[in-house]
Amino acid sequence: KKDATRKKMLLLLLGIILLVRITSVDWVDGRVDGLGDLPELVVVNTAYRENRTCEVAEKLLERSRRAREPSAALAWQVEAILASKEDCLVTTELAVASRLISEQPLVAARLARHALARSSGALQRDRAIATLAAAIDHMDDSWTIESPRGIYSADAMIPVRIKYSGLVPKALDDISLHVCTYVDDRSLVSCSPGSSLTNLESGWHTLTAIAHGLPSGNKVSEPLVSHFCITTKSYDNDICNHSPFAMKQDKIQKTTQRQWLILSLVLNGMPFLTHHYRVLSALVPDEWEWHLVEGVAGRPYSKRSLDAFHDGRGLSIDGTSEYIDALAAASDGRIFVYRNCERKNDMLNTTCFWTDKLAMVNEALRGMRPGPNSFLLQLDIDELWSSDRLHRAASLLESSGFRCAFFHCHFLVGRQLATATPFRGYGHSDHYEWLRLWRIDAAKTYATSHAPPMFIERKNASWVPVAERCLDHNSTASVGAVFTHHAYVQKSQVEFKAAYYGYDDALKSWHDLQSVSPPVRLAHYLPWLREKKEFNETVADIPAFAAAQILGPALLHTPGAGGPLPAPSIQEASEERARAQAFATKDIEIRLVIDGVAYQRRRSGGIRRVWSQLLPLLAAEIPLVFIRRADSELESFFYENKNIHIVDAPPFSDAQDFEFDGLMLSMLCRHLGATAFVSTEYTIAPHGAWKHLILLHDLTPERFGWDDVFWRQVKPQALRQADTIFVISNATNTAVAEFYPSIQNKIFISRNGVDLARFKPGLPRDTIFPSQPYLLWVGPRAGYKNGLSLFRVLYHARVPSSLHLWLVGGDPLNSYETALVQGPHWNLSYTYTSHLTDNQLAAAYANAIALIYLSRDEGFGLPVLEAFAAGCPVLASRIPALIQLLGHTALPECQSKNTTCASITVSPDSLTAIWHGIRALVYLDKQAERRQAARVALRRRALDFSGWHTLANHLLDHLPVLAAHHDDQKKKRRRANMH
Repeated sequence: KKDATRKKMLLLLLGIILLVRITSVDWVDGRVDGLGDLPELVVVNTAYRENRTCEVAEKLLERSRRAREPSAALAWQVEAILASKEDCLVTTELAVASRLISEQPLVAARLARHALARSSGALQRDRAIATLAAAIDHMDDSWTIESPRGIYSADAMIPVRIKYSGLVPKALDDISLHVCTYVDDRSLVSCSPGSSLTNLESGWHTLTAIAHGLPSGNKVSEPLVSHFCITTKSYDNDICNHSPFAMKQDKIQKTTQRQWLILSLVLNGMPFLTHHYRVLSALVPDEWEWHLVEGVAGRPYSKRSLDAFHDGRGLSIDGTSEYIDALAAASDGRIFVYRNCERKNDMLNTTCFWTDKLAMVNEALRGMRPGPNSFLLQLDIDELWSSDRLHRAASLLESSGFRCAFFHCHFLVGRQLATATPFRGYGHSDHYEWLRLWRIDAAKTYATSHAPPMFIERKNASWVPVAERCLDHNSTASVGAVFTHHAYVQKSQVEFKAAYYGYDDALKSWHDLQSVSPPVRLAHYLPWLREKKEFNETVADIPAFAAAQILGPALLHTPGAGGPLPAPSIQEASEERARAQAFATKDIEIRLVIDGVAYQRRRSGGIRRVWSQLLPLLAAEIPLVFIRRADSELESFFYENKNIHIVDAPPFSDAQDFEFDGLMLSMLCRHLGATAFVSTEYTIAPHGAWKHLILLHDLTPERFGWDDVFWRQVKPQALRQADTIFVISNATNTAVAEFYPSIQNKIFISRNGVDLARFKPGLPRDTIFPSQPYLLWVGPRAGYKNGLSLFRVLYHARVPSSLHLWLVGGDPLNSYETALVQGPHWNLSYTYTSHLTDNQLAAAYANAIALIYLSRDEGFGLPVLEAFAAGCPVLASRIPALIQLLGHTALPECQSKNTTCASITVSPDSLTAIWHGIRALVYLDKQAERRQAARVALRRRALDFSGWHTLANHLLDHLPVLAAHHDDQKKKRRRANMH
């Protein structure tokens, strides 16, 4: 019976597992196919588990064809590649490349190269080459605004057409381009292709276009602008005939500096790498990029094991990997590292071997900056140049009309031993050694051979050699353009070449060579030379004599070219590597990603102020990544704080482009390795393993039923997506129960704070302050903020002319407000100030009769708390959040508690009650003793809320676990801050 029961239980368990598996597969299909839903992380994760990632990629590509939002289609194509595994990555990349050929040919070519480097068969390889050729054939240097330009009528619908086929993302992981446009004062038009302009005011306007890469969000180039004019029948047409701008598009100024593209294949490149970095850094004023491809390449020469020379995956074991990663991190986008083990879909191959060196070269070409006549330098790791010699070589090649150049070298076979047989000697086979410099357009070039190096380019729909003839050795040597090839100067070099090329008895023979007195015939000591008759007569001598034979006596008198360049020592290289790593890892442990969308959408206001208080406190504990949306204005602390790493991203668009925005944020979070994501408003990064945290300020849009897509779609989706939601008051928590009862299990209450050191009583008046006693209004006045009630009260009441109204923030007076203040019954003076610094605002509170705050709904009411801290009485609406905030300081609670009455609450719609409240606070201001008691009571109430550390600590405590060695120190600091 027991056995039968066990069998039944096992069968039941197996049935459940099969049901879950089938259900999850069907659910994946439904989620990816569904037009209204984003594919959550579980879609991709389930696909991994079910080994169905390629199917998911195909469905994502299908989704891109029918996406309702044009720019979302780009994002879906990117997602398709990110979702692909090794078995279908090439197919997916080529499919996306084919779709991008017409509008983004440079990006399509880059994808085709990436696929080509990883093609596993002739069919895939041929398709990749064909896709690359098609992309190159579509290339031009376009980065232009085709329209709008010129003059348009006011009722015209003006199409926005941008050509950006000449752009390519700077980040190698970027898979696509995304262009956003703005009108005039950087007002966002759209980030979608095919947008249009309408309802513009008469006169001249400026359109600005900015391109970003996906998924990194990095800006690709400088902005592009064009100017156009709108005219109407009633408008003076002469205005459009006199442009304040040049009637031509402002193009990016083309640089006259040389552009160097440096190519290096590397495995165990120390100590030579440190020499190269110093040389390249001295190439100023030329621009340069260094493309390093690391790993073991397949070879036809030998089947000997190379296990002793790599880490098991095919990467270096001498510190090269760490050094070049550190250089790349600290290089400001000049240094690029390629490895065959890296993937963008969070999956890492266990091996990093390359098919061959040709695949390595073409992978580097994929990431090189496009543009004609760039200088491509093949820089083998053991070949040493000086910046002066490189400048001479470039100058000669520029003036010669050739597009490639051969070079002589000091070919070292020992620390003090160099080959000295010219023309056909070992290391000096002049018919193919050493071809090292070309002038190319990397975007149109493809490598067909590595040894000797050969490149072809796409011209007139055909592949042709980059150059049929090159500058010869003597021409380059005549200007001192030679290099030093440290071919066999270290034991490790000899051991590796023996294994890689299959040389017998190489190490013993090399050691014997080092002990003889030069000159010496190399074939007597290096057995692999005896097999090649052309090298049997090669002689090695001391470097000075070798130079005289190879470079010519005249070259001994050329400055800087006579002797070989010394390589750095292992000790020097170790010290340089340590310095580079220390510099590059200053901001490691970046895990918390914050979307700064509020800084784009809000120039001022409470939400922005809350985050400007929180971010420095968060950055004091952990490094932050702050996503700076285009069109954002940031305070100085963002740039001064070394723990805040700023990443640029496209702006948030109100043109219902929310699906794209979420995908873009997901890509960024994956790209940045986020463990937590926080939005300063309600944007989401929908499918990722990171934790979502939200700071929920209020539910005002829900209460008043705002018909805005952002509040109807984006915010509810963000609340459902969030793992943890912080609400800033009990009033907001109550509202959550009313409007979103299903999310209450995620809610934590953590109130806002106030900077008690800045907002305090007794601050001196600023010179910009009104001279009369004043009532203060802070923030917006429109809509539910209810500023109109105050204007109506002051218009109808008999207000003393000695009283002043000071309006701080919000928009300038609208037409109705202007009509009231200019009406016959308006008796008091007023001032409107668009912006005050925090210090000025604190002093404004401290010197005011009272703050007037008549909002019909609030989540917290930060200006009220700031006024309390400064000892400023408040006339506030009798609504839940403000009643809770004022506590026992306000009538009628203060009377029942027998405490000092320092504030008043009123119905926001009762003009009579508002006027009586104003009169009471004006009277309070005239009684010094009561006024001082009120100031003390208000300050005491503000102390109940303390600073911002409590809210910051609550946020930090809900983040995923951070590095253990930081935890104790952080907890101690936070406890100290709370006290």
